[in-house]
Amino acid sequence: MNKFRTLTVALSIALVVAVLTPLGMAAAEPDDDDLSLVVDDRIVDVTANDSTVENATVTVSTDDDESYADTGTYTTDADGEVELPEPDEPVNVTITASTTEDDVETTATLEPDYVPEDLEVNVTQNDDVTVDVTDGGDAVENATLNVTAVENVSSVDEGEYETDEKGTVSLASPNETVDVTFNATLETVSAETTETLEPAEDDEVDEPRNFGQLVSAVVQSLQSDGPSGISIAEFVTENNPGDAPDHAGPPDHAGPSDGGTDDGNESDDSQQGPPDHAGPSADNEADTNESDDGNDADSGGPPDHAGPSDDDDDSGGPPGQANS
Repeated sequence: MNKFRTLTVALSIALVVAVLTPLGMAAAEPDDDDLSLVVDDRIVDVTANDSTVENATVTVSTDDDESYADTGTYTTDADGEVELPEPDEPVNVTITASTTEDDVETTATLEPDYVPEDLEVNVTQNDDVTVDVTDGGDAVENATLNVTAVENVSSVDEGEYETDEKGTVSLASPNETVDVTFNATLETVSAETTETLEPAEDDEVDEPRNFGQLVSAVVQSLQSDGPSGISIAEFVTENNPGDAPDHAGPPDHAGPSDGGTDDGNESDDSQQGPPDHAGPSADNEADTNESDDGNDADSGGPPDHAGPSDDDDDSGGPPGQANS
């Protein structure tokens, strides 16, 4: 009776093992037609029935004329993938994925990560500063750009930048002329250049076109500290155009002539004083002797009809009195 019970238990265990064993291997050992292998950018993906296959064996080999340091055997992870190491140069490989019941094979070309061969840095300046990083003329994205001023100035956008999809970094122009070093790095390759940057021009301020506008510009430049009359006067004196036309200035009849004195208190007889018809005539001047006290009889005395007539006595008595 005991032997019968022992046999029954043994058969029951064997039956359970027989039932569970195929179920446990179903995911790792699919049917022959269900196993597939895809290689994309050094990623090996093994699937079966559109499901990932964990613990599948992946074997990498090369032809005799190919060189790849990482040939050998790999095992897929929980996602059914294997990431192959980067080669030193492009290489053709044969990749085989297998389970205990199936295997599948494919060929692929493994490429190294991008490594620039002819990295260049070009700087242009218009309103702003544009830095272009290229490799053989092609734009380089995600390159690291370090900007450093040769001299210790605060007007330069120093720091570390990253090129955009066009391989470009844009910076503001400095406030003064300065030499700046631009160093671009990608992977283990770098390139460097040093350029002289100029301050940006103010396009909103028109250049003065005449002397009046020039003076106005000077006045505006002094507004921050308050207008200074002395500074403006000195500027006008130093910058006033010297080749003024002949008609500029006071008319010829105004002010002293060339013969006048420097003190401005004496003028030329031909320019000031009484007109020619005022005072004694030229005939009287010829016969007249001026005295120091200014009592000239002919020039300042009474007219000819005043006083005694020719018949009067020369005594000079009062008019109407007879001679004694």
